[in-house]
Amino acid sequence: RPVYRGIDFGYIRPAVVWAYENEQRQLCVTHEALGKDEDVETFFRLVMDYSRKWFPQASTFIDFADPSGWNRSDMQSEKSRIEILYSLGIKPSRGELKEKARVDTVRRLILPRTDGKPGLLVHPRCRILIDGFVGAYIYKDPPAGMTEFPREVINKDGLYDHLQDALAYLCTGLRMVTGKEK
Repeated sequence: RPVYRGIDFGYIRPAVVWAYENEQRQLCVTHEALGKDEDVETFFRLVMDYSRKWFPQASTFIDFADPSGWNRSDMQSEKSRIEILYSLGIKPSRGELKEKARVDTVRRLILPRTDGKPGLLVHPRCRILIDGFVGAYIYKDPPAGMTEFPREVINKDGLYDHLQDALAYLCTGLRMVTGKEK
């Protein structure tokens, strides 16, 4: 079966989550990796090593990445982050750009489906990702004078947000490719 990877580039904290779909059509996140003070090429060479080590029987890897990776405004390299990944043999599809769509997609997967099971399972070894479910989402108060409900946003804290975004790019990208929720 294919293994899916969600990619968030982070400026110096790139992040990847690995997942597959089980027999009950649940998306099972099995591994996470969060870089620290690493450039894209160094980090993704490690990602490739981890992928071979953790998934030696994988038929293929299907990647979904942060759309900002196609931009060439990166100070780390003259190439875009995606061009660097392509040079390593990683050819991701674009994840969803709109934050609300990403958050809504992950939320729908966490909630019980019609069969009573969640659409998303996360292995206990993915501690940062799990901890991020508690601290990654916050509510912002509406501007003074506005009466609408607070808006939920991802808390860009420099730690949890990268893995949360990687998961969200994977989930929304997979939904766009298959045309259905997992």
